Amino acid sequence: MPVRAQALTMHYFATDADGPKTGDVGNHALRIIEDGVIGTIAASPAEVDATNAPGIYKVAITAAENTADVVTLCGKSSTSGVTVSPSTWCNITNADASATAAASYATANNTAINTIDGIVDAILVDTGTTLNGKIDVIDGIVDQILVDTAVLGATPIAANVTQISGSATAADNMELGSLAMTAGVSHNSPSPTVDAFASDTGALSSTNDFYNGRIVIFTSGSLAGQARTILDYTGATKLFTCDSFTAAPPNDSTFLIV
Repeated sequence: MPVRAQALTMHYFATDADGPKTGDVGNHALRIIEDGVIGTIAASPAEVDATNAPGIYKVAITAAENTADVVTLCGKSSTSGVTVSPSTWCNITNADASATAAASYATANNTAINTIDGIVDAILVDTGTTLNGKIDVIDGIVDQILVDTAVLGATPIAANVTQISGSATAADNMELGSLAMTAGVSHNSPSPTVDAFASDTGALSSTNDFYNGRIVIFTSGSLAGQARTILDYTGATKLFTCDSFTAAPPNDSTFLIV
């Protein structure tokens, strides 16, 4: 997980009408947004692998450029028709947070397993010798679990978070998709219509046409679950023009841009 004030390398995706865009790195102008404030990036981007990872680029973010709770890497290409998809991440301030959570989880597990152990002992008394042989086996397994989990209070849990079902590629693809999503809240000024609405979310881009061609999905309000293509976007007013919804979007409804 990204840590505030620590350097990291971020990836982003560039596309044109034909799909992933390769060989375009020299035309990319990147910016960074920290808690809603936009700034420049010192490093130059590079293409990851035009053959095996077409359209994926990377850039180094310095510790001084990574000092906010929510950070977004965005930009544009001087090549006509090429779109640079933004990448957003949230920083933590305590690198040991995962170890603390693991220790807490182990403590809770010990309490629950001690309860199970007591129930098993009661079953042994109630059933006499009928099930003693089988329940002794279960009791031994529970005791072993207590021994194995007791050490978790002092030892962090090791987990490979770079894979999904054993696939690092699946994890990378899921990361790219989630980082490209943008959240917002609808606004009642100017008055919305069935095919146009504005947002008062400050983190949205101020660049005209920035979200053109992407999909907006309402996640609350009377239009929850409805998804439409964004046909036009005005950066100054954060006004979206879309394919028509079934009704005008209400005020303060949340939405996602994917």
